[in-house]
Amino acid sequence: KECVRVLRPGGLLAVLEVDRSCHFNDAAAFIRTWHVPAPLRPVALMGFHTYVAGRSIDLQEANAALGPLGLDEAEAVRLRGIPGFLMRGLRPALA
Repeated sequence: KECVRVLRPGGLLAVLEVDRSCHFNDAAAFIRTWHVPAPLRPVALMGFHTYVAGRSIDLQEANAALGPLGLDEAEAVRLRGIPGFLMRGLRPALA
């Protein structure tokens, strides 16, 4: 609500968030970009899934959270190839 409050009329709200229901392959590919030795990547993946993605929201919850904000063109969309989604919308312009 606070982000929307401080947006200028017609301003874009864009929030990138980790997706609790992300695809396993996207999470594994994301972990491979880290500077972690290959033998430790399964541990890093487990930690990411448990402590980062596991404590986030999923796409359905993100869309539900956008609903009451009164934004135009509000939507949450899964991002291809990364374990996250983008929440976006426009603050209505003044009449």
